[in-house]
Amino acid sequence: MPSMRSVFFMTAICLLTFFLVQSENENESVFLPASDSANSGPLAGDLGSDEMESLLHWAITNSDPEKLRKQALTASAGDNKRMTVEELKELAASQARIREAIDAFSEEPTENELMQEAIDIIKSFVEGDGFGAESPQNETEVDSLENTLKGLQILVEPIDNANDLKTMGGIRPLARLLEGPRRLRIGAAKVIGTAASNNPTFQGHLLEEEPAAMGRLLSLVRSPDADESARALYAVAALIRNTEKAQDAFFETGGAEAVGAAMKLATAGGGWKLASRTLQLTADLAAQGSHVRKPLMKDAAILQGVLGVLAEADAPMDVTENAVFALEALAGDSSSKAALKLAGADAALSAAEARLKAAAGVGADADYTEEVVELMARVREDIAAPAREIGSGEL
Repeated sequence: MPSMRSVFFMTAICLLTFFLVQSENENESVFLPASDSANSGPLAGDLGSDEMESLLHWAITNSDPEKLRKQALTASAGDNKRMTVEELKELAASQARIREAIDAFSEEPTENELMQEAIDIIKSFVEGDGFGAESPQNETEVDSLENTLKGLQILVEPIDNANDLKTMGGIRPLARLLEGPRRLRIGAAKVIGTAASNNPTFQGHLLEEEPAAMGRLLSLVRSPDADESARALYAVAALIRNTEKAQDAFFETGGAEAVGAAMKLATAGGGWKLASRTLQLTADLAAQGSHVRKPLMKDAAILQGVLGVLAEADAPMDVTENAVFALEALAGDSSSKAALKLAGADAALSAAEARLKAAAGVGADADYTEEVVELMARVREDIAAPAREIGSGEL
């Protein structure tokens, strides 16, 4: 049975998830305005005490399904069924846990307190005996950890909270989870990606505290599981954006080859979500300069994948657009343009243009198609144009 602190944290996460879903439905933030967020936690909503108590009862009771079954059987038997002494003791203990949780929850924990609780739960798991991807795991414990990671992902959305992960000792346990069971690997990658998004401070913290994290993420990018690969790509993209040290670590640990492997998986039926994320990462990287474009161009799978998406008549328009953006970024210097011409990129763009023009309809979709066709024409002309140097470093 989960510990009281796990039940308590899961209950708080239930509330966080409730607020998040509500905000998605209403298209507005669950958090207070920035001017007030420093003094208020994400639980500072307007749920009444009855709703909070009901949610706590649910979390605690459902933490032990067998006990719930026994209590249901007892209740269904009617007044002729007497509870045993042991059952009465268990019921009293359950009621005591409910009172304890309600008393603790009434103190309304802060975001930092919830983060620390989540980190402690993760630490306890990764430091336990038998931790590892292939080790037998208690499914109930994995479920609990997965919920903890979902809650932590919400909590680290504010940059200040993400930066507190280092001082709270949360970076290394999170990085270790990247070697755990599949669901926890994905959950940890999502937390890291959220914390690293537009946050160079956290990007630096992760590389300093756990240099092996990049290699672990790239191992997930190479996964034959398309969903796992896509989640890891999200984290990698957030981690290396506008951070040269992270980009160096990316290439030093085989990043180009990993992206190529993901591209192969995507174009071999891995799904458009994976294809889109791979193309976006390629475009983001290539836009950094020739020192980044060159290793990307050396991996044939990357360019083949980009051109493969262009040739797919069934590709969603936004994925096709991402392929064109990737080519535009890769064509940033004369040597890359020459390689693209040799690979037939201009011909592939021309064929895709003709196909889209022939299939164009009317309405909003037609307008979007026209924009993508215009983008294709511009990139094709740029690739076919005579070499134009972009500074001494772009040769």
